Amino acid sequence: MQTLEKDHTPERSLLRLSARYGRYRVFITEIISRRVRKYRYYVLDGEEVVAGFDNATDPRALRLKYGHIGQEHAGELIPHLHLEDKCKIELTDEIECTDFII
Repeated sequence: MQTLEKDHTPERSLLRLSARYGRYRVFITEIISRRVRKYRYYVLDGEEVVAGFDNATDPRALRLKYGHIGQEHAGELIPHLHLEDKCKIELTDEIECTDFII
């Protein structure tokens, strides 16, 4: 299984890829709009998340970074890593698609 979707407009660019690597399923999504880049890079074993990097606004990531969830950080993109089927979370540096693949 491999799917690739690319879509570009003057306002945004979208890249979506799904593939198999041995027993794992790999999903890559990047959206770039108005100088903001959102990403999700996930590896699944069956339905279980083995590793998932993203920079979504995640309440658990906000709490890890700031110790609380407050209005002053609402909507902030926080790079983080999901492990153990999303039961564990760690803060990370921003990563690029090539960092995830290599």
